[in-house]
Amino acid sequence: MTLRPATEDDARRLFDWTNDPSTRGVSFNADPIPWDTHVAWLRKKLADRACRLFIAEVDGAPVGQVRLDAAADRATISVSIAKAHRGRGFGVAAIRAATAHAEVIDAFILADNAASVRAFERAGFTFAEDVEIEGRAAVRFEWTKS
Repeated sequence: MTLRPATEDDARRLFDWTNDPSTRGVSFNADPIPWDTHVAWLRKKLADRACRLFIAEVDGAPVGQVRLDAAADRATISVSIAKAHRGRGFGVAAIRAATAHAEVIDAFILADNAASVRAFERAGFTFAEDVEIEGRAAVRFEWTKS
């Protein structure tokens, strides 16, 4: 697993991944994202010095995305693996690869998203607390570089 910086050339790939119905179903906002909104968001994230947006690749093939949004001394992680590549441990590998880019990382996961909870646990994150985000039950997991 390698992480390479995302570029505007990845816009269509990221759009397709984020709008996959199963991805939307485990997102805090389940509504599909329009193309124009996605492109504006991507340009903003690519220009944001506090954001690191990566394409996760296995043997040169893109399998998912990882985003780290930094604030103060921590980063919040967002990960998604393309539907065709799920169930093969790529989520855990992408999460582990992302830990090279921050000292402390928070992961916010819908409480009923068992697959993501397992992936973060396997990647070395620990449960920190129950939280509510956008009116939905969630959990916060944490990883600290030791």
